[in-house]
Amino acid sequence: PRPLQILNPPSPLSFIFSQWIGDSLATSTHKRLFYGAARVRGHEVRPGDAVELANADPSMPPYLGRIVNLYEKRGSDKAKYAHLQWYYRIS
Repeated sequence: PRPLQILNPPSPLSFIFSQWIGDSLATSTHKRLFYGAARVRGHEVRPGDAVELANADPSMPPYLGRIVNLYEKRGSDKAKYAHLQWYYRIS
C-alpha cells in the first residue's frame, strides 16, 4: 500500500474527485460502476491505498483509513464515492 496524505477536505469524510482514471471495471447489482483509480487533489488513489483525512476539528488528529473501493452511482446524479476501512486510535 502507498501512504497518501489528503489535507483539508471540506468535510472529514469526503474526497474531492476531479476525475476517474481509466474505464470502469465492473457494475454491481446496486447500479454502481467500480473504478481502479481516481485523481483526488492531484494525487492518484487506488483501492488498497492508505489515506489521511484532515479532521474538521484542527485540535484533533486526522482520520486514517484504507480505500476498499471507488465507485460511481449510475443514474441522474452520477455521484462519486470511496468506500473506506477506517482505522481507530487507542487513547
